[in-house]
Amino acid sequence: MIDDGSVRRRVVLAICCLSMFVVSLDSSIVNIALPQIGRQLRAPGPGLSWVVDAYTLTLAALLISSGSLADRIGRRRCFRYGMAVFGAGSILCSAAPNLPVLLIGRVIQGAGGSMLNPVALAIIGSVFTDSRSRARALGTWGAVLGIAMALGPITGGVLTAAVGWRSIFWINVPVCLAALAAASRWVPESFGVRAAGRDIVGQLLVAGAMFLLVLTIIEAPRIGAGAWQTWILIAATALVAAVAVLRERRATHPFIPPRYFAAVPFRLANLSGMVASGGQGILVFTVSVYLQDHLGLGVTDTGLRLVPIAVTTFVFSALSGRATGRFGARPILAAGGLFVVAAAITLIAAGLGTTPVLVAAALFGAGFGTVNAPITSTAVAGMGTNRGAAGGVVSTSRQLGMSIGVAWAGVAVTTAQHSDLSWLGLLGCGLTLLASAILMPSSGGGAQRI
Repeated sequence: MIDDGSVRRRVVLAICCLSMFVVSLDSSIVNIALPQIGRQLRAPGPGLSWVVDAYTLTLAALLISSGSLADRIGRRRCFRYGMAVFGAGSILCSAAPNLPVLLIGRVIQGAGGSMLNPVALAIIGSVFTDSRSRARALGTWGAVLGIAMALGPITGGVLTAAVGWRSIFWINVPVCLAALAAASRWVPESFGVRAAGRDIVGQLLVAGAMFLLVLTIIEAPRIGAGAWQTWILIAATALVAAVAVLRERRATHPFIPPRYFAAVPFRLANLSGMVASGGQGILVFTVSVYLQDHLGLGVTDTGLRLVPIAVTTFVFSALSGRATGRFGARPILAAGGLFVVAAAITLIAAGLGTTPVLVAAALFGAGFGTVNAPITSTAVAGMGTNRGAAGGVVSTSRQLGMSIGVAWAGVAVTTAQHSDLSWLGLLGCGLTLLASAILMPSSGGGAQRI
């Protein structure tokens, strides 16, 4: 095992963070360019939501399988495959002549990204073995995740204004090439549980349930809440989800092992990750689209109003990692929830003016940065050699939350009461974080071996 404080450990952490940066960046960098994409590709409003959700849903659907696959075939090998696929998807997106091709490219990007998120988390867990150094490393990892998602709007705004929306995909290619070379040189090969089989049916059922859930959120307002088509969508979502749960309980090698959720802290960590990312999706999507389409701001001006998210995410993620290692997850998670609630109240009370957006962005970034470390450290505690699969569950929860948040915001910005719907959703995310902190065992542990 690599000695604590060695150069190699720091380099491995940097490589893992680089992969997390590029994958997370693509969850939010596209938001700012959606109006321009819609005009150039003549895509309707609901179709624009899928530019984001095609990526995040594919990530969510494949993350757990990719984490388990990495445990069996080798995490470094899976990491390198993921970088190559992600780069190929980025090239296709940059050359897309229409919306369907762009969505295909986003799906390919999501497939590649699914091989990176849980694997990076598992590599960090295998290299940083003691709880204190792992908490600090995860604080850095969480900071990069939050910063990437927060920097997405301003980076996308600058690139879209200067070069055009296709450039937001070009920038991934050199990053992927650099990460491939560095991983081959520095990342040690490691394995987890290698005997588990792959439950393809379970994977398809879980993916189908997630897709139907997001589809229902997007389409129900357009169709009408009382329309029979809406009720069919709701019934189909519930049925597929129920079948997926039954399948996972009975499968020899389940896609999502139910035993993981036996620990209350693990359940609450995944719920917290989902609502935190959902809040991110709501805030960034709503501000990006509304300020451009309704107030006529340019992409750069819009992105600048979201810069405080990046700044406070960076600061509070670094503080959160150390605080979680010292005080445990519960109080840190509660503090993050309070920040998110404050951001929502600011927007509900003051609307989408420049000052309220700046204040709310800063508050949300503080909350998002604060919750990353307690979420990830709690979720991987006690997982032993199953960190790859467990990391996949954590990342799946985050991506599903992002998909739901974007779908919610996509509906909200097409209605007369857009701000009320968006900010009420953001308030719900903050209150859920607070509730999770209250219900979290005081140790924050969940450290029993699973």
